Amino acid sequence: MELKYNFKESKSTQAAYLNLSEPVVINDPATEIKLSIFGNKSGDWVRGKLIDAEGKSVVIDFTKDMNWEGWKDITAYVPADTKFPAKLETIYVASLSNTDTAERKIYIDYLRAVVPMKNNGEIPADTKIPDVYRGSITEKTSDGY
Repeated sequence: MELKYNFKESKSTQAAYLNLSEPVVINDPATEIKLSIFGNKSGDWVRGKLIDAEGKSVVIDFTKDMNWEGWKDITAYVPADTKFPAKLETIYVASLSNTDTAERKIYIDYLRAVVPMKNNGEIPADTKIPDVYRGSITEKTSDGY
């Protein structure tokens, strides 16, 4: 996805929104949401908005300082009280104050959620693979070895 935006010169907070045409549904309780972003070294904040299963809006922070240019993986931590399934509806950039009015753009790719593995607290048993070449070491040959 590409997000082109520009902000007016201002000491007030401004934001540019990428509203997803179809929200990304996260069915299982995620602890993190990750994405790859092609940063523009603007120092802008990258955030997202989830709507949880109870309809509550949850804002997540991917980075508070987009200080790089090029591709980078970034992570937003999902609050523990978020109810699932949840929908990621929006990814946006924000500037708390701005003096650079030039057009900016970022690219967003490889969106994914980190979901803990379910194992009901049980540790799986070790997998035992028989060694077909195993032999006895108690027998000696005639030369003593």
